[in-house]
Formats: sequence, C-alpha cells, structure tokens
Amino acid sequence: TSVISMLANLETGHTSEVGLIGPEGMVGIPIILGGARTHDQALVQIAGTAIRVPAERFKNLLAIGSPLYLQILRYTRTFLAQVSQSVVCSQHHSIDQRLARWLLMMRDYAKSDSVVVTHELMAGMIGSRRASVSDAITRLRRAGTIRPRRGTITIPNPEKLKALACECYDVMRTALSKLDHHQDSGQP
Repeated sequence: TSVISMLANLETGHTSEVGLIGPEGMVGIPIILGGARTHDQALVQIAGTAIRVPAERFKNLLAIGSPLYLQILRYTRTFLAQVSQSVVCSQHHSIDQRLARWLLMMRDYAKSDSVVVTHELMAGMIGSRRASVSDAITRLRRAGTIRPRRGTITIPNPEKLKALACECYDVMRTALSKLDHHQDSGQP
C-alpha cells in the first residue's frame, strides 16, 4: 500500500525521480534482470505496507511461464514505459506541466486530494530547483488548481489541474490501468 519514488542521483547531490512505484509494483527490477544491485535510490513517499523478499529467494520463485513471472514481465514493461515517459517529460515540458503531472500521480496513489510534500522534495522529484518549484506552485495556485499550505498541497479541482498537466500524465495512467486490467483478468 506504500508509494515509492525511484531516484537517480548525480555526484552534485541533485536527484530526479525516474519512476513511481505503487501497490502494483516492486523495487528491485535490476536485480531480477541479472544485476547485482540497483543504482537508484528508493524513497518512500507514502508510508504503507510492503513485502520484503531476499533477492535470491525471489529469483527462485520466478519460474519461467509461472503467473508470477508473467506478472513481473508485465510490470517491468510498464515501469520501463514510465521511465521513458519521465525522460521525455523532463526534456520537453515546462516545470508547471511536470509539477501538475507529478501532483496528479501522487493524488491518484494517495487516493486523496491532499498530498503531504515539501517544495524541496517536489524539486527533487521533478529535477528542478526549489525556487523554480515555488514559482510554479504560485502559478498553479493563481490558476485555482492547488491550495498550498506548509507541507501539504490540496487539489480542489483535479480536472482543472489535469488540463494544465502535460500528456505524460495520461500516458502513465493508461499504462498503469492496462496493468491493473491484466491483474484482474489473469491475461498475460
């Protein structure tokens, strides 16, 4: 039930979120793909429950063709699509669009119109400076799409915020909904 951001780190200490993992997913894809460890940092955004399985034990559970194996392949495909979309988003969309997309994704995962987050954390998630995020928050507030309070952003009108977000929000949500459909239907 938790939500985890996967962060890529630079030597300067700057970070950017490269993927967002909710109840549909898992941390550690590089391990199951044969890597010794993951180089990304996992940051819990929304606390909840999770299952921790030692890497070797988990790999032993992944019999080729098993339902778990097929689900992990589907999830890996979805997560890689999300990572690719994040790269495109960071290169081609404004900070306001990226922030709107990120807030909507967090709202969806939290199942709440209030997201507990600081300006500093948002800056790290969308790969921007804190001052730029503060300016974007001001613009989104003036547009009537968010109500910021210390440590919390409330989204009174998600549809209005969605109109300001880039198309990456819909692309990511569609990929996740296809994954949910497969989980419910048992289809590969």
